[in-house]
Amino acid sequence: MPAVPGLGVVRAWAAFDLVTGLVLLTPPGAHLFLALVGAATIPLPGSPRLDPAPLGQIGMLFCNLAGALVVLWALVRLLRPSRFLGLADVAARIAVALLIAAHVALAGLPWPILAFVLTEVGGALHQGWVLGRG
Repeated sequence: MPAVPGLGVVRAWAAFDLVTGLVLLTPPGAHLFLALVGAATIPLPGSPRLDPAPLGQIGMLFCNLAGALVVLWALVRLLRPSRFLGLADVAARIAVALLIAAHVALAGLPWPILAFVLTEVGGALHQGWVLGRG
C-alpha cells in the first residue's frame, strides 16, 4: 500500500489540538486557560477585557464539552490519519476561525482573541497546501 503524502502534517496538527483540547477538558484547566487568556488580553481603549468569571456552570459545561470533542477529534487523527480527515480538519478550522472572528466583531469579544484565528487559519492553510499536493 503506497504511503499517503501529508499524513505527518495531519498528525502534527492533531497533536497540537490534543494538547490544547486537554487543557479545556476539565474545569480547573479551563479556568486556568481562560485566566491566562484574560491576563494576556490588553484591550484597546473602550473595548472590553476578557473576564472568565461570568462563564457560569453552563458555560463551563460547554467549554469542557468542546475540550472533549477536540481531544476525541485529535485522537482519531493521531491514530488513523488520512487525507479525508485532514481535509475535514481544514473545513473545521475555517469554521472555528469564522466563529471566533464573528464573536469578536459582533459580540464584542476583545480583539486579541483573534490570535486564535491565526492558529486555525494557519493549520487550515498548512494542511490544505500539503494535502492538496497529494
